[in-house]
Amino acid sequence: VELSQALCDRNGWSVVAVIVEKDTSASTKRGAKRSDEWEHVKALVEDGTADAIVSRHFDRMYRTPWDLEDLVDLAESTGVTLAAAQARECSTCPPRPAVSLLASALWWPATRPRCE
Repeated sequence: VELSQALCDRNGWSVVAVIVEKDTSASTKRGAKRSDEWEHVKALVEDGTADAIVSRHFDRMYRTPWDLEDLVDLAESTGVTLAAAQARECSTCPPRPAVSLLASALWWPATRPRCE
């Protein structure tokens, strides 16, 4: 939370809510309902209360590649800024192809069968 707050401070963004999502598995099946916390974030964006979503890293904003597609659709339809405190290249949302590749790379290990 401190890193995200620092990013907001650097950009002059007012924090309207701090929402910490409970641990949600990346292996959740496609179409499964996201957490109440995520639904709250979406509502804040959709009603115009929030104009940025900030997290420690971009991959904390979604759990599956499908969640990522929904997030990018939300950003494109509302103009909300997506920002990450620990992004290596930049602090605001990278292009869709870059985040899609990252999502796939991070999601696969969480869903594959464990080899003993």
